[in-house]
Amino acid sequence: MDVVETYETIVPKTSRRRVRAALDDEQSRPHVITFTSSSTVRNFVALLRGMRGQRHKRQLQGVKLASIGPVTSSTLRGLGLAVDIEARRYTIPGLIEAIVAHQVGKQ
Repeated sequence: MDVVETYETIVPKTSRRRVRAALDDEQSRPHVITFTSSSTVRNFVALLRGMRGQRHKRQLQGVKLASIGPVTSSTLRGLGLAVDIEARRYTIPGLIEAIVAHQVGKQ
């Protein structure tokens, strides 16, 4: 039997700088950040590490965190982040539906 690796999750070297720049700039700060797996949560938190004090919490103020499902939500909570939106259907279309429903509910 052969084992074939189908994908690998890596974080490009430029990601830390790019994420921090996007969060620092109030004009480009995202309204929603989506997480489609526990590895996306862990990688995001790793990119935020090293920020002084509570800077990352301040940078996430006003940003909604959206999870594809309960396993990913559990990872977010376990790493100290809030889950603002969680998909009922654990698919990308389900995540989009949850985000749209959240935004519509705010109006």
